[in-house]
Amino acid sequence: MPRTGDLGSSSLAMAAGVGLITLFLGLRLWYERKGRLFTSAEGEREFYRSQDFRRGLGIAIMSAIALATAYGGQISHRIEGKANLAFVVVWFSVIVLVVLLLVLAMIDWVATFRFARRARRRMLRERVHLLRETLSKSVKPSTGDDPPKPTAT
Repeated sequence: MPRTGDLGSSSLAMAAGVGLITLFLGLRLWYERKGRLFTSAEGEREFYRSQDFRRGLGIAIMSAIALATAYGGQISHRIEGKANLAFVVVWFSVIVLVVLLLVLAMIDWVATFRFARRARRRMLRERVHLLRETLSKSVKPSTGDDPPKPTAT
């Protein structure tokens, strides 16, 4: 039996909002993926490949949440005075999907944090290496007890 009223209209509005956000995130993922087709470093390619998978899975979960919310708002919580099992299953599924989405977001956040930390460390090592090269080229080797003096460039 279809359900009308506050829950039905609120559920449809929420499903539409989640659907629009899902569409936006899907387009953003497609645009970002298209923009980095030729990433050179293997570590970056692997990170972005797994990030795209995680975010695509998140988009699929959000789509399922939107559909379940739209459907769940249209069914009655009681049928002939008894609890409607379909209502319970649909809304429990929404809760489980939201928890899964939060776990997936946490995993993505940790993976992005670790990737950024590795990139910062790599850049720091490169900077130290360049500074050492620059200093070694600008300092003449010392033959006595005097400290090395930098040369004017």
